[in-house]
Amino acid sequence: AASCFVSIGVSCCAHRNALGYISGDGVFLERLCECAVEEAPFKDEDSLNSAIKINLNRPIKEICTELKTIEKQKMILLSGKIITARDAAHKKWHALIAGGKPLPQYLFDYPVFYAGPSTTPPGKICGSIGPTTAQRMDFYCGELFSRGLSLLTIAKGKRGTAFYEAAQKWGAVYLCAIGGTAALISEKNILSAEIIDYPELEMEAVRLLEVKNLPVFIS
Repeated sequence: AASCFVSIGVSCCAHRNALGYISGDGVFLERLCECAVEEAPFKDEDSLNSAIKINLNRPIKEICTELKTIEKQKMILLSGKIITARDAAHKKWHALIAGGKPLPQYLFDYPVFYAGPSTTPPGKICGSIGPTTAQRMDFYCGELFSRGLSLLTIAKGKRGTAFYEAAQKWGAVYLCAIGGTAALISEKNILSAEIIDYPELEMEAVRLLEVKNLPVFIS
């Protein structure tokens, strides 16, 4: 395997794709992804200066009401407290619901950022931390939204029909963060980070972050 000049790696389903083939004559690209790539709202310093600043340190429903008045793709800068959670934490919450047990208060109090940081380097607040693909958590959203939980989520990529139907029914909002900027987010936008639940999940433990001017946009 080490002598093979082609490597195939597991990638994120939010990435753009290309179709190609390899033969004895070489490597050939047949077709690029046909998905339309929407124009990014983060282009220059003027975009930052004109961004809408949102204070997260208030009731989630109040934040969602304000966000619903903002046009799609408008740049937003978030400041305040959020929690991080990925697949493993969502499975824990699903098990609590299935067992008829109470859910953590932090799901009522804070937006949920689908993310998990890398190991924190010496002298740093947090390791690199960027959004993971949102659609993997769609399965859990209906049961959370219906209980008034996790009504504001932050991640990357498109979501499925089930998510949008549940969001519309229960008044939830989805914000897109920028993929591929994890080191920059850690350096520029994270003021504090601490594990508050499920430490055994390590990278996927639930963390409470305080962020400043975290750039996102309305999906």
